[in-house]
Amino acid sequence: MVKDSNIFDIDTPALLIDLDGVEKNLDTMQKKADASSALLRPHIKAHKIPELARTQVRLGAVGITASKVSEAEVMADAGIKVFALDKGAHGKEMLKGFGIVLNKKAVLERLSEEHGVMLLDSNEQLEIGETVRIIPNHACTVINLSDKAYGIRRGKVEAELLIAGRGKVQ
Repeated sequence: MVKDSNIFDIDTPALLIDLDGVEKNLDTMQKKADASSALLRPHIKAHKIPELARTQVRLGAVGITASKVSEAEVMADAGIKVFALDKGAHGKEMLKGFGIVLNKKAVLERLSEEHGVMLLDSNEQLEIGETVRIIPNHACTVINLSDKAYGIRRGKVEAELLIAGRGKVQ
């Protein structure tokens, strides 16, 4: 994909990352950590992308956290400090369902790498071919589907990002 291409020229399915949103979120988290004198070491399972991990460190993170040794190796090979493996806070439900449906009143009841089941509110309708925007609450189901992501800004491709930690199960 050529830089500055229109996002509608990308073959689908494709993973698009809103760079303005990501940068704002990363900056906000770092500022919150700084304000509370906390050392931020974000988990990379949401993106598995060395370039984004480098941005987190550039903003002030003391390193990153990885779930698996193989993911930690990818980040270490990219020159990023990796902290002890995180086991997570399993069993605590943060959201109803498996994510947030942005443009419909609906609950995402089940989600896997290939399929999702969404329960629409009785007043909602969904047309064939209609785009449904979802923010899953567990990124592995999204990130594991792609070898790369497209960083977009204002409807244009700004970067092609290799998902270097994808599929690293051993």
